[in-house]
Amino acid sequence: MKKSTMGIMMVAGLASAAMAMHPPLNKEDARIARTRPLPTSGGHTDAFPFTDNFDSYPLGGLAGNGGWQVWAAGSVDGIVSNEQSFSPSNSYKQIPQTDMVQLGSVTTGIWELKCMTYSPSTNVAIGANDGAFVIGLNTWNLASPGGATQDYSMQIQWFKGAVGGPVVRDYNQTSAGCPVSGTVPMVEDQWVPFRAVINLNTNTYDAYYNNVQFVTGKSWSKGVLGCSSATNPPVRIESFDIYNGTAAASASDKFYFDDFSFTQQSTPTCYANCDSSTLAPCLNVNDFICFNNLYATGGSAANCDGSTISPVLNVNDFICFNNIYAAGCGANNCAPRQ
Repeated sequence: MKKSTMGIMMVAGLASAAMAMHPPLNKEDARIARTRPLPTSGGHTDAFPFTDNFDSYPLGGLAGNGGWQVWAAGSVDGIVSNEQSFSPSNSYKQIPQTDMVQLGSVTTGIWELKCMTYSPSTNVAIGANDGAFVIGLNTWNLASPGGATQDYSMQIQWFKGAVGGPVVRDYNQTSAGCPVSGTVPMVEDQWVPFRAVINLNTNTYDAYYNNVQFVTGKSWSKGVLGCSSATNPPVRIESFDIYNGTAAASASDKFYFDDFSFTQQSTPTCYANCDSSTLAPCLNVNDFICFNNLYATGGSAANCDGSTISPVLNVNDFICFNNIYAAGCGANNCAPRQ
C-alpha cells in the first residue's frame, strides 16, 4: 500500500484496496532527479532493461547510484548495505518508508523482473499496509508520481501482520473482475527468489515467490484498478517502485533485496516442461524423468531453486520442481524449458 509522510489513504479490507497519494516533487527535486550524476561502470545498467547487484556502490545512500532515485521529496533513501547479500558483497537494505524507483518505458514484449529477497525474522508483526513492496507502474508522472490509481499495475507485499502473516501476497488480490490471487508462506532469515513475468502482448502478468506461482494471468494495466473498470490505463511499463510501507520510523522492520534484473524474454518458457514436449498434455511423467536425469548428471538446469551454497543440487531442487509443475505454466505449458 503506497503512502507517504504527508498523507495516507487507508484500505477498507483486501476486497477493495485503494491507493494513497505521494507528495509531488517540487521543481528543484525534479531537477535533481533528472540531472543527478550516475556511476558509469560495475554491477548495474541505468535504463530498461536493467540489472543491479549493488556491489559497485559505496556503503550508504542508494539514490544517485545505478539509476535509482527516491520516489518524491520526503521519501527515505535506500541503503547500500553489506549486512546481508546474496551475491557478495552488498545489497539494498530497506528501513521504514524507504521508497526507491527505477524508470524506463516499454510497450511490447514479454518481460521478467527478478530479484532475491531476505526478510529477517526479527521484524515485528506490523499493520495491513506495512512491510516490503515490489510495485509496477504503467505511468510515471515526474510532477506527481503515482498520483492516479490507474498509474499502478502490480503491488506485491511481504506481509507480517498479526493476523494472516507472514506471507507474500498480491496486495490487490481481490480487485474487481480480476482472477483472485493467492498467498505464499514467507520464508525468513534466508534468501528467496521473487519474479514477475509481464506479457505486454496479452496485458497479463504472473508472479512467483520461492518458485511458487501465486498470481496467474492478471491484467497488467488494470491489476490494481480492477479488471472490470471502464478506465483503460496504457499497457506499458514505466517504473518499478521498491518500497517499505511501515509507517512508524521507530519500528523494528528492515528488508533486503539483491540481484535485480529486468529483461525481455524472446519467447515464452515453461521450466516444468523439462523435456520441451509439444504434444498435449505437455506436462506429464516424462518431465519428472527428464528432471531426474538432469539432476543425476549434475546439469545446471537442475538447480531449480537457484541456490549457490554447496551442495548446489539437493532435495530442495526436487521440492522446487514439484511446486512449479503443480502450478503449471497456464497457456504456455508447451513452451520449452528455460
